[in-house]
Amino acid sequence: MIINMKKLAIICLFLSTVFTLSAQKKKYKNISGKVTYLSVALPNVNIIVNNNEQGTESDEKGNYLIKANIGDIITYSYVGFETITILIEDITSVLNIEMVVKANDLDEIVIKSTNKESEYNKSKQNFSTSKGMVNQEAAGYSVVYVGGNKIDLIYASLTEALDGRVAGVRLDPSTGKLAIRTKTSIFYDAAVLWDVDGVIFTDEPPINFASIENIFILKSLAATNLYGSMGAGGVIVITTKNGALTNDIEQKKIIAEQYTNKIIYNNDAVVISEEKMWNSNQNAVLKRFNNKQKALDYYENNIKFQTESYSESIKIARLFNGYYNDREISINILNALLIKYQKNPEIVKAIAYQIDELNAKLEAENIYKKVFTLRPNYAQSYRDLANAYIKNNKFKRAWRMYMSYMLQQKSGSEQKINKLLFNEMEWLYYNRKNQAEIKESFLPNNTISEFRKDIRLVFEWNTSEAEFNLEFVNPSKQSFVFEHNLISNKELIENEKKIGYSSKEFFIDDLGKGEWLINITYLGNKKPEPTFFKVTIYKHWGSPNQSENINVFRFLKKQDMKWILKLLLTALAVLLVANILPGVAVISYTYAIWVALVIGLLNSIVRPLLIFLTLPATLITLGLFLFVINAFIILIAAKFLGGFTVESFWWALLFSLLLSFLQSVLHSLLKEDKRES
Repeated sequence: MIINMKKLAIICLFLSTVFTLSAQKKKYKNISGKVTYLSVALPNVNIIVNNNEQGTESDEKGNYLIKANIGDIITYSYVGFETITILIEDITSVLNIEMVVKANDLDEIVIKSTNKESEYNKSKQNFSTSKGMVNQEAAGYSVVYVGGNKIDLIYASLTEALDGRVAGVRLDPSTGKLAIRTKTSIFYDAAVLWDVDGVIFTDEPPINFASIENIFILKSLAATNLYGSMGAGGVIVITTKNGALTNDIEQKKIIAEQYTNKIIYNNDAVVISEEKMWNSNQNAVLKRFNNKQKALDYYENNIKFQTESYSESIKIARLFNGYYNDREISINILNALLIKYQKNPEIVKAIAYQIDELNAKLEAENIYKKVFTLRPNYAQSYRDLANAYIKNNKFKRAWRMYMSYMLQQKSGSEQKINKLLFNEMEWLYYNRKNQAEIKESFLPNNTISEFRKDIRLVFEWNTSEAEFNLEFVNPSKQSFVFEHNLISNKELIENEKKIGYSSKEFFIDDLGKGEWLINITYLGNKKPEPTFFKVTIYKHWGSPNQSENINVFRFLKKQDMKWILKLLLTALAVLLVANILPGVAVISYTYAIWVALVIGLLNSIVRPLLIFLTLPATLITLGLFLFVINAFIILIAAKFLGGFTVESFWWALLFSLLLSFLQSVLHSLLKEDKRES
């Protein structure tokens, strides 16, 4: 056994020596990188080693991989660009190449003839400008032709595409515009003029490269002769396919006018402070102690078992975290509330939002498990639990949860939440693929660069009945409104309920250009309970330095406005009846409001007392005596208000009858309106 081990050791030593010598001889290395131009990926670049034709090409993302030895030379070549050569050294492993446009010293571009009309012949054609037809033969050397099909789509602008493409055409660094340099000039001449389909532009025109048919470049002499002094810097004449630019310009003008006139933010938002949103009488009492323990004792002994509203309990929980800075007490109050309402998924979700905001990750996961148990067929349940797993670094479980939902969906079914879920699955795939142990053939919708955004906003709400509008205002004060209400977006809400989700995501790019505003207009949820919104702001979404911030909002549609509307409608009824009855008079609608207010107070305070004192008469008359009481209320109001006169009891009785009838009609209309909205 010992002898065999010695033999094995010798063999291994021999093989090691052979491989070492072989490696020293060849020393092949994997060279990888990305080929770009102006930081944009450049595909199909030829990459060869030591002029060996068996090389490779950069892919659609500009990436490449090739083997080479130390001392080899890698050549990068592409039509229209300078050839780049790199010597491979012992430390070389990654080569990211920025290509450079080849300088062209010819006055004219001549391409070999094809079976179609040659580029050369095209370059000698007459062409149309805003100043009429131009004869190239007469113009001579001063006109340069470039076929539209020769403008590479990789360029971000025409300025970049033509810079160095034609002799003398260069970007003026001082102005950022193209200029045509003649043989007599030392410095750049005036900026060029653009003539596109007969439309003059002093700056680069907004044009789709694919729509360009021909480009004719008129140098200063020919341009000045045709355009006058405005053409002194030369003119670039462009003809498009079927006059595409003119159509595009007109369409853009129409869109711009519509956008400008109709959706400019008018600064109509009302700021609601955090304290105002969450304040209550109970919170005000608890704040007076200015002592955390005393406030907690008072809550435990006097409030805890008397508070019927779960919303009030949530506000108290937030108080202990925000005002007394005790996160643990807040979590304990919420957990106790969870036990009380554990069978109500909407309340459980509202509690989960608060736990999320407190960043209690394990507690949040357990609560979302409860929601999943309560609503196993809801799409939102899968999404929420998957997110909870991610926050606790349980990436494999999160992926399984996403896949469980996706696999059970019917093919071809249009489900709005799928896009949101898919975006989060892409995040998991790009950032935690190994930890999630993703074995499925998952194909992202976007590349990693397309996937990343400045801001991702996710809005969630705890009840499917919630109706609201979200207004996004960009730094230019232009606004976009997402309407989540039955009048404007009925199909969406129906789909939400059918599938079982209550969330919406938005992306914002170019955040650095200024401040964005987000306004929420809450329209109600058809119930007296409030709606809880969770707004998650993801900064640098999809990038390694991604961060998130969670804010929870409580919205309750106030009934004050309804009361005011009833008062105004009652005043209108008072004015109408007074104009009908000759024995009743009100001096103005403003005074009618006071009449309505006083009658309302008397009905609340005096009328119950009168009904009690005259109960026998009411019983004997089978309730008809109530009309007499109503008449007395009207007479009492007239005594208090000088601008309201009633000539007799009978006029008061008739007034009360007509007023009651009109009130019922108008208030019914109000109820109907509220229901539909």
